[in-house]
Amino acid sequence: MSESRNVWEEFFANKKSGGHRSSAEEFISKEAREKLYHLDGGKTLLDFGCGAGELLVYYSLEYEKLVGADFSASMLEEAGKRIRERKRDNITLILANDKTLWEKLDTSFDRITAAGVIQYLTDEEVDDFIANASRHLNKGGKIMEDKKNIVPEKKSSEIDQLEDEEDLLYTHKPEARGNEMRW
Repeated sequence: MSESRNVWEEFFANKKSGGHRSSAEEFISKEAREKLYHLDGGKTLLDFGCGAGELLVYYSLEYEKLVGADFSASMLEEAGKRIRERKRDNITLILANDKTLWEKLDTSFDRITAAGVIQYLTDEEVDDFIANASRHLNKGGKIMEDKKNIVPEKKSSEIDQLEDEEDLLYTHKPEARGNEMRW
């Protein structure tokens, strides 16, 4: 594990909220609606870096089966409380990081999101994450990440740059599997 990873694991070790710009429920609800718009369907969702589950509980209204994963036990504890309070029985939580997650999964997904997480990974770890996530996508699936102030180094002809009010979204469509990645 890289030294920078240890710094972030220490930083998030005892956190109990996801660090959204506002913790007001109205703001979280609006953020969830925006992300759901970009996720655009599917029945199963993996939320990598789900944190305290603020968005996950909103996603659970639109998806049949969800898995929330985070490397912070304290965040997952808060997510568990939130899930129980809202009586969401379609969510499973997993304590894992970008390396250990994949061996803990026994299913594939229509959508994988990693909102607000990728910036903590090295370029190599991002490449590995995308490769692993792609192997866990159902046909027609999507990987979505909203990135602030981060632009991929390599741009291929398969990447279409889309501007979103404050985020840059990159969509990659692997033709062989019919999957789509949104950045």
